[in-house]
Amino acid sequence: MTFKETDLEGGFEHPIVQTDDAIMVVASAMLNAKTSLLKKHGVSFQQYIILKTLYLTKGKPASIKSLTEEMFDKMSNTSRLVAKLEKKGFVVRKISDADRRQVEIKISKSGEKVFEKAAKDLNQKILNTYKSLSQTEIGNFLKTLLKLKSLKIS
Repeated sequence: MTFKETDLEGGFEHPIVQTDDAIMVVASAMLNAKTSLLKKHGVSFQQYIILKTLYLTKGKPASIKSLTEEMFDKMSNTSRLVAKLEKKGFVVRKISDADRRQVEIKISKSGEKVFEKAAKDLNQKILNTYKSLSQTEIGNFLKTLLKLKSLKIS
């Protein structure tokens, strides 16, 4: 079933508008729950994304630019987030030997430990959230979300 622009005259009652509202409400609630859980580990959600990105590089250094590309919020101030993580001892920054204009960022051992604990807790929370859905429902849901993600949102 597809909808045309003329079908949208139902305003807030329209199924597409209701679906969009539901997505926003659920996404906000999920982000708030994740933020609360991560706070117990001493990191914000955005800092967690940086730690995750660095953790997955398996010791290879990253640049501010590459970290920014991995952020959900492309407007986040990645340099400031990295500075806060460095102050906590979770990342190490150093000038690149190859190019003195570049800064290389790596996750520290304590950053790895914090990330691993936070990821374990977060994954458990996510699994508990979705446990009442069947594999088919999750598969269909993911397929729909990926389709929405691929659309140009203006």
